[in-house]
Amino acid sequence: MKALGVRQPWAWVIIRAGKDIENRTWVTNYLGALAIHAGKTCTVGDWEDGVWLIKQLAGKNPPPQESPRLGRGAVIGIVELVDRTPAAHADGWGGQNPSVFHWHLRNPRPCKPAVVRGSLGLFEVKL
Repeated sequence: MKALGVRQPWAWVIIRAGKDIENRTWVTNYLGALAIHAGKTCTVGDWEDGVWLIKQLAGKNPPPQESPRLGRGAVIGIVELVDRTPAAHADGWGGQNPSVFHWHLRNPRPCKPAVVRGSLGLFEVKL
């Protein structure tokens, strides 16, 4: 299965709180099931910025940064990658950066965290 590495708290919000756009600087031809791999690292500043935006857009709070419920270094769920579009005048999860692509995600399904080695870009995992 294809997997995408996503830093926390973004992996959590994709699977648990309705983030349906993932912003990437590159595009893929792949469409279909996509495992979301929660990265191991996240700076305090990135965490605080992410939590602030998640509260604004989803009205939810992720677990604390130290929480094992985040499933760091593991696949934490599966989504469907249904489209990829160049960034336009999006709002919400899409943001306003014209140099990114919006990956449109649907049908998030949490799973028991499966510890696997992450990688940059799309990579293969066996679940």
